[in-house]
Amino acid sequence: MLKLIKHRLATGLVLAAGMVGLLMGMPAVHAANKADEVKAAYIMDAQSGQVVYA
Repeated sequence: MLKLIKHRLATGLVLAAGMVGLLMGMPAVHAANKADEVKAAYIMDAQSGQVVYA
């Protein structure tokens, strides 16, 4: 039982570290430049279904 918990914890930590590595590798400048190129947007409240921005 303890061995299974240790294995799952280690697997989770490795996956989390991998995700952090991928996110840290993304340049924030590139994301900001893409925001300037947006031609349309549609935002809807998930609970009410009301359109917030179109």
